[in-house]
Amino acid sequence: QETELWPNLFRCLGRLQVPIVLVNGRLSSRSFRRYALIRPFARRVLGNVSLVLAQSNTSARRFQCLGLPAHRVRTVGNTNIDRALKQAQSVPPHPMASTLASRRVLVAGSTHEGEEAILVSVLLRLREQFPDLCLILAPRHLERVDSIVRHVRAIGLSVIQRSHYSGETEVCPEVMVLDTLGELVSVYKLCTVAFVGGSLVPVGGHNILEPVMFGKPLLFGPHMHHFPELARMLLNADGAIQVRDEADLHAQVARLLANPSQGADIGRRARQSLDSNGGALQRTCQTLAAVLTTPGAG
Repeated sequence: QETELWPNLFRCLGRLQVPIVLVNGRLSSRSFRRYALIRPFARRVLGNVSLVLAQSNTSARRFQCLGLPAHRVRTVGNTNIDRALKQAQSVPPHPMASTLASRRVLVAGSTHEGEEAILVSVLLRLREQFPDLCLILAPRHLERVDSIVRHVRAIGLSVIQRSHYSGETEVCPEVMVLDTLGELVSVYKLCTVAFVGGSLVPVGGHNILEPVMFGKPLLFGPHMHHFPELARMLLNADGAIQVRDEADLHAQVARLLANPSQGADIGRRARQSLDSNGGALQRTCQTLAAVLTTPGAG
């Protein structure tokens, strides 16, 4: 997540001589540009910060450019990776696991307006070649569920909301809209291919760790400015596919469905990338322990 700076809180803690450590620190290019416009003020705010434990060298450099001395910034990595690796070990089986076991499943998580229409259009074309394909849509904002359901029905596909589906006696529809909370992670565990939304439209993307922590082949669009380091890490490892538009999304999903071994290889490389980039949580804890036990640390 983006690092937020709280001037009044930092000032009060500074007056009380309470050390301030920013953990998992991250500054996107957009936030950096905004803070740079008020660089003298940002420097005063950061003057109360004892230490920043940054996710990446890029974020570390940005904090320094805003006026934080270099000795107060350390790159330790992204603790979200460690959290994802730990979470993957404890996600329970989803109630629909047996129902969907014989189906190809495309899960589109955290989608925004405009993306559902693209995904449903892609589904229509894909089902000509893969008639068992099911699309699970998980919109980012649940108040849009009704309009999504109406759109899917209007183009002639069967659709049901997750909250209305028992999975025991009903036939799995062509489209399911996830209108419940807390299920997306376990649904990713069921998928054949995953797509993370907010990326085909200029939102900036969402959490891409959830599908890859299960070794699932991942696709996302061109707009990933909220998670540039994670996206670059996976792309450099050939552990994800970045698509340009609807046509590219269709072509890439079709390729993965037709060649399951390629999807498995992508998912394996993604998971290996997570494993090799873990350890930030341990480094963070070790550094915090040193700050708490050393007088005048930071």
